[in-house]
This record gives sequence, structure tokens and C-alpha cells, in this order.
Amino acid sequence: MHARRAKRQAEAGKLIAEAQAVRSGYVPKPGQPSKADLDAMVEGMKNDLDSMSEMGEMESLRLQMAMDRLSKMMSTVSNLLKKISDTSETITQNLKIAASAGSRRVPTGRSGRGGGEVEWGAAAKGAAGGRNG
Repeated sequence: MHARRAKRQAEAGKLIAEAQAVRSGYVPKPGQPSKADLDAMVEGMKNDLDSMSEMGEMESLRLQMAMDRLSKMMSTVSNLLKKISDTSETITQNLKIAASAGSRRVPTGRSGRGGGEVEWGAAAKGAAGGRNG
């Protein structure tokens, strides 16, 4: 879209230059526009060209603003992914620590049927050879 507008602006600039070159020595024939009409058309084209240029500047500004918002969003997504990664790493480290602590005999806090026995966690039973005492 920007390329098409630039092409149109270039074509309009060429037409204006040609019109100004012809305007100075123009003598209208019957049925052709007068010099005043041509001058008005040239001025209209200049105004249209200026208007297109202003629209192009506004579109460039809007594009820059959109790019800034995109950059900010990408930064936010990057920060979120980093936090997720850090949290995942912390959870993994905590699980490793818990697994290594599970090799020690640690009671689960529940007592057995006889009231005096302590029930051991599954990891602790494996490490202790299935003894509870």
C-alpha cells in the first residue's frame, strides 16, 4: 500500500512538472481548457499531492506507534516466559531436594493401628528396607 502511494506521488510530481513546463507557452484551441483552468488543475494536483504526503506522514506515525506497542508487548511476553522458566526451574530444584530428603527416614506423622507405631513414607520405606521402627 505504501509502495502504491509512493508510485502515485511520483507520477503526480512528474505530471505537475510537465504541466508547469507547458503552462508558460500554452495557447488554448477551441474546446480545450483555458490557461486559468489549467492553473486551477495544477494547483488542485499540488494540493492533492500535499494531502497524500500528509496522509503518508500520519500513516508513518501510526505505524511507528504500532511498532512501539508491539515492541512493548514482545518485551512483556519475554518477561513472562522468563518468569515461567524460573518458576519451573525452582519447582524442579525443590523436587530434587525433596527426593534427596526422602531417602532419610522421616515419619509421615500418622500413627499405626496399635497407637505406638509410626508409619513411614513410601520413599523412606524403600530406603529403610521396609522397616518401621
